Amino acid sequence: MHISRFQLNEYKGFHHSEEIRLEPGINIIVGQNNVGKSAFLEALSLRFTSHPYKSSRIPRSPRAEANMSSWANLSLTLSKDELFTLLPRLNQTVCVPIPPTPQTPESEKPGLEELRRLVEQQLFAQELMAIDVQARFENNSLTICHQSAMQSDDQKHFRYPAIHYFDGDGSKQSREFLNGNFDLGGKFEAETHQPAGEESLDFGLHLARHLKERIYIFRAERMDIHKCAMVYDKELRPNAINLPALLLQLNPGLLDKLNQYLCLIFPQIHRVFARMIGGAPQQEVEIFVTQFETTEEEDIVSLGSSGTGLSQVLAILYLVVCAKEPSVLIIDEPQSFLHPGAARKLIETLSTYPQQHQYIIATHSPALIAAAEPATVTLITKEKGEPSKLTGIDGKSLEQLNWCLSELGARLSDVFGYDRVLWVEGDTERECFPLILRASGQHKLYGTAIVQVHNPGDVVGERCDPRRVLGIYQRLCEGNGLLPPTLGFVFDNEGRTKDQIEELQTAFVAAGIEKHCVQFLPRRMYENYLLASQAITALLHDLGKTAEESVVAAELESAFSNAAFDEWKRRKPQDKAAQDEWIKTKPNDYFQGLAPGIPKDTTTIHAANVLSDLFAKFGASYRKIETGRMLTQWLLQNDPAALNDIQVLLERLFS
Repeated sequence: MHISRFQLNEYKGFHHSEEIRLEPGINIIVGQNNVGKSAFLEALSLRFTSHPYKSSRIPRSPRAEANMSSWANLSLTLSKDELFTLLPRLNQTVCVPIPPTPQTPESEKPGLEELRRLVEQQLFAQELMAIDVQARFENNSLTICHQSAMQSDDQKHFRYPAIHYFDGDGSKQSREFLNGNFDLGGKFEAETHQPAGEESLDFGLHLARHLKERIYIFRAERMDIHKCAMVYDKELRPNAINLPALLLQLNPGLLDKLNQYLCLIFPQIHRVFARMIGGAPQQEVEIFVTQFETTEEEDIVSLGSSGTGLSQVLAILYLVVCAKEPSVLIIDEPQSFLHPGAARKLIETLSTYPQQHQYIIATHSPALIAAAEPATVTLITKEKGEPSKLTGIDGKSLEQLNWCLSELGARLSDVFGYDRVLWVEGDTERECFPLILRASGQHKLYGTAIVQVHNPGDVVGERCDPRRVLGIYQRLCEGNGLLPPTLGFVFDNEGRTKDQIEELQTAFVAAGIEKHCVQFLPRRMYENYLLASQAITALLHDLGKTAEESVVAAELESAFSNAAFDEWKRRKPQDKAAQDEWIKTKPNDYFQGLAPGIPKDTTTIHAANVLSDLFAKFGASYRKIETGRMLTQWLLQNDPAALNDIQVLLERLFS
C-alpha cells in the first residue's frame, strides 16, 4: 500500500495545493524553514485537525468562513495480494460496484451469482487497485469520505464509488452494485443487487479506513513509548504506544534481526529487549537498552532514559523488519534527532531493505537525499503573502540533475539549500573569492554558494570550455526546482582575444543569461594576481624555507622573460641522438597556448606553472588551492590593492 496522489486544501499555509504523485520506496520533501513541510507531513498522515488557510488576499463571506474545514484528496494504491488479505477484516456488509457490462435485454441480464463471479474476477484481475477518497476534518473529527468533484457554499457533488473499473474506451464509473460480505477466504457472498449503491457502505471507503491505520508519522520530538500495559495486538498502533508489548512477544529471530540493524545505526548499542515490570493488576511492559553483553541490573538502562532518536529509530525498524503488510512511514527531519552518520545509515537501511514500504521523508540534508536515491522529490516553496506551493520532481529528473552537476565537477550538496549560485572555474577561486568579498565589507555572501566548474576527467592544465559549461547548465535548468538561480559565471581569461570573449558572452546571452553575468578575469588566471615577491617570500618563510625577497623577485623576473625556455631552445643540439635527451629536459613554456596577437607579459603568463616551479626551487611543496588561499590572505592584509580587479569584478556581479 502506498499514497500515490495527494492534494491538500485549506490547511495552515496551504490554500488549494497542486496535486503531487508519490511512489513506493523513498519520497523526499524539501523546502526552506517555515514553508509548510511539517504541516504537509501532518496532512499526509491523515491525522490533522481543521486549521483553514487565512489571508487578507482571499476575502470570504462570514457564512463561508464559518463553514470552512481542512481537507485532502488522495489515492491509496494497494496490490492484489494486499487486497486479498484485507477483505476478510472488513467484517461487515459492503457495497461493491459491478463492472460495466454490455447493454442486454432484461430477460438476458446476468443473475446474482453471475454478477458475484464478475465482481470477484474484476477485483483480482489487476495487480494494483487505486482508491480515491477524501480526508476531511469536520464535526470535531477526521472522516474518510468520497472526493468532492465540485464544491460551493450550497452544494457538493461527490465522486462515487471510491474505486472504479476500466474498459477499452477508458474510465467508466459503475452505477450498479452488489451488497454482501467477504468471508475469511476472501470470497464475496452477495446478498442483494442494488441499482444504486448506498454511499455509507461503499467498499472503497471501508478499505481506505483500514489502510489509514497503516500510516505512521515520526516527528522530531521524543516519543514516550518505553512502557505500556500488556496488550496482545498484532500490529503496531499509529502512535507506536504498544511497541513494548509487541517486542516482548516478538519471535527471537526477528528480535535478533531488529537488533542487528539497530546496532548498525547506533554502534554504541548492544541490544534492546522488553520485559514485564510491576505486579498484578498494574503489570506493565518496559523496553530496556544495554551497551554490552551483561546481566547486571546496573548496566541495563530504560529506553525512557536513552537519547531522543533511539525511540524513533526503534519504532521505524520494527515496522521495517516485522510489519507483515506494506505501510507508509512519514519521517520529519531525521537529521534533527540523529547524528549525521546515524541518519545516513538509517536512510541506507530503508532504501536497501527488501520489504517495500513507502517512506516520505522531510529533510534539509543533501547527504540524506543522495543516500536515499529517492523515487520522487517534492519541493515546497512559499512567497510572502502567498500560500505554500508544491512542485513534484520525479526520480528521472533528479538523476538528470545529479548527472549534470557531476559533469560540472559539482554535487547536489554544493548547491542545495542556497538562494543563488556563483559558478567559478576552479577550486582556488572557490576558496579565495569569499575572502576577497568579506574583506571588501560591502557585500555579504549570505545564501550564495560559490561552486567550481571543471570536468573531473580533464588533464591538469587543460582549460575549461565555457560552451560545454553552457550546454550542461541549460540541461540543469530544464524545469528542476532544486537548483537555485545562477548569480553568474567567472572564467579564466586563458589568453583569449577580446573577440573570442565577446563571442562566448554572446552564446550565453542567446541562452537567456545576461551579458554582465558572464565575466572573464582580466588576467590569464587567478594565480596571475598572486605573483608578488613579498607575499611569496613571506609564505616560504612560514613554510620554514630560507628565501630572500630580492632572490624571489629575480626568479620571478626570469620567469616573466621565459628565460629558461628561451635558453633551452637556444641550446638545441644538431645531433639526432642528442636531441632525444634535450627534449627530456624541456622546461615549462610559460606563454604556451596564447591566442595569436596576445602580448607576452605578467598578465598572460601561466602563473600556476610559475609558482609551482618557483616553490620547487626553494624546496617547498606547491599545493595549488592551499598556497593560493595563503597568498590571498597575505595580500588582503598587506597589499589589498593587488586584488582590486577581482574585487571590482565580484562587486559587479553581486550588485
